[in-house]
Amino acid sequence: MQLRCACERVFDIEHETVISLDEHPEFVARIQQGDFLSYQCPACGARIRAEIKTEFVWHAKNVHLLLVPERERLRCLAFCAGMHMSDGDSADFCEPFVLREHQTPVIGYAELADRVAILAWDLNPEIVEAVKFFVLEGAPHLGDKRVSCFFERCVGDTGSRVMELHVYGIREQQTAIMPVPMNVYERVERERGKRAELFEALYVGAYLSYKNVFTDA
Repeated sequence: MQLRCACERVFDIEHETVISLDEHPEFVARIQQGDFLSYQCPACGARIRAEIKTEFVWHAKNVHLLLVPERERLRCLAFCAGMHMSDGDSADFCEPFVLREHQTPVIGYAELADRVAILAWDLNPEIVEAVKFFVLEGAPHLGDKRVSCFFERCVGDTGSRVMELHVYGIREQQTAIMPVPMNVYERVERERGKRAELFEALYVGAYLSYKNVFTDA
């Protein structure tokens, strides 16, 4: 596999397209730290973040995550919604997007790091996505700003633990750190049965994200 740097240097890299997080738990930390899929150009020394479709098998968490490059977002969403995208520049169809039945897609590196962190902290991704929705829905000052919310980690002791969410887009080039008490997570989890419509809206096919609710709205 080859990468092209902004300096026009093309160089070879080695990358496994299927990675077992059970056999190689060190990748969990690498993903969260941002080291995974980061390569140094041998010519100019610049760091290049590559997004390469990769499956992460994590039997301990009963999940097969598929990292979908950001450039394939629309194709992935179309597939999950049961549609098929064609190439607008020709009569030919694009190469079909394939998502196997057992795979759970995460689109872009940030979503991968988010989901891996959620699972590493033994949290339920559905509940966390619902919490993100409630947090952003309850912040009317955001207006029409396009914000993105990601789980970072849990902080504090058991009795006072909070989820740390990072919100991007409130102010340019700034990250808002939003602590959410675990009792909020626990309340959403307890009341899940009363909010079946919301939890259904979190999904587009196999793709889980709080953004799906706002899109439907």
